[in-house]
Amino acid sequence: MNIHLVPFKHVNALTDINTKDIFISTKIDYLNIDDILMDECVHLSTRSGFHDEVWRKECEDTYGRIPYHNDSVDGLLPQHIGANIGNITGIQNMLLDYHLLQSYRKFSQRVLGTEGSWEATSDRKLRLKPTPKGSFPVVVRYIPSIDEFTLPSAREICIRAIIAQAKQMIGMVRRKMSLPSPDGGIMTLDGAEMVSEGREEYKECIQDAIRLGEPLGFVLK
Repeated sequence: MNIHLVPFKHVNALTDINTKDIFISTKIDYLNIDDILMDECVHLSTRSGFHDEVWRKECEDTYGRIPYHNDSVDGLLPQHIGANIGNITGIQNMLLDYHLLQSYRKFSQRVLGTEGSWEATSDRKLRLKPTPKGSFPVVVRYIPSIDEFTLPSAREICIRAIIAQAKQMIGMVRRKMSLPSPDGGIMTLDGAEMVSEGREEYKECIQDAIRLGEPLGFVLK
């Protein structure tokens, strides 16, 4: 657990449950620091940003009392963020400090050189910054770029797929229609054959799209 001092404008403290970081305002009344720390530490132990019954029970079991808190804005921040907002009212004041926290964390990561980044080298490798050391987790997520529809071959497949679906729709209408024949019988249209033909052509389009497209994304851990 790490504790940081941040120049919040309104709230007393915010806690990131995922990273176990507590961010305390530099403007708080230090006579209430015990209640603020109790509030945020219980957010960490319960892994919840809510001041609910689980939070209350954990406070009583751990500290013997329930610290002062304001639960009027519970659920308005991301679930992994706990907050001690003091006596402020209005979501806009809390959101102002929440966005201030995001800016502070991004700036501090740049200053300390811990902000993650990467660059592609000429030998088809990735250089990660900062360099992973020890048990530092590294996750590489590949997401293929979606620009295939700018290619003539992709547009041709799309046109074929549209025609195939149109054949199916027209065939469904035609197979429900019948006309009287001159000999007194009933003459039906080739709707069923058109539907079957459209389905086969559409399947071919899907296979061509898969064959010409980029590979599926993957994650390495």
